[in-house]
Amino acid sequence: MSKKAKILEVICCVVVILLGFFAIKHNIQQGAQEVNHVRCLEKKSNTKLQQEKNKYYKNYKKYKSLAAQKAYLNKDQKVRDYYKDFTEDQLIRKRSRQFFSIYLSWSNSRDYLQRAHKLDKIITPQLAQDKNIFDNGKDVTGHNIIKNLGLHSRLNDLTIYSNNQMSSNKIALIKVVQESWRQDENPGLSNSFYLLQINSDALVDQVIRLK
Repeated sequence: MSKKAKILEVICCVVVILLGFFAIKHNIQQGAQEVNHVRCLEKKSNTKLQQEKNKYYKNYKKYKSLAAQKAYLNKDQKVRDYYKDFTEDQLIRKRSRQFFSIYLSWSNSRDYLQRAHKLDKIITPQLAQDKNIFDNGKDVTGHNIIKNLGLHSRLNDLTIYSNNQMSSNKIALIKVVQESWRQDENPGLSNSFYLLQINSDALVDQVIRLK
């Protein structure tokens, strides 16, 4: 093969390589543009969706408040009683879940000791200081059970079986499913029943007793 032919062959190879490179670069740029376009559409869609959700919740709260006001002022005693029972039932459910989701959840002894502090806004100071309810996690010999056994716990489920809504004190019988395990073990489930008493006279409805 002559020298000129070799040069032409090399030039052709270089041209083919360059064309391939530019084609790949173009495809990459085009792909990046498409990805950016899709992201922009997703962002606009998410923004619009969030705006719609905010609008819905704003209207929901507005109409819920109006409905509650009408029910509260209704001339029919049955409607007023139903509204009162419904709102108090919701209060018990809300406070019960708030309470037990913290009371039965810990991953170390520090979490265990912090439960009363985490619940201070929804329990009375007297209950927070009750050592039968908020103990120190130690046995009679002074050993730290939570730390030594690596005990973990969390709330799995909660069911309210009955509640007494007399006066300002609401007393509910609650079944709690607790998920607990030791370090490096699979969780196990256990059932417990509690009587939870809530006082709604205060500015913040508080849990005042637990049995």
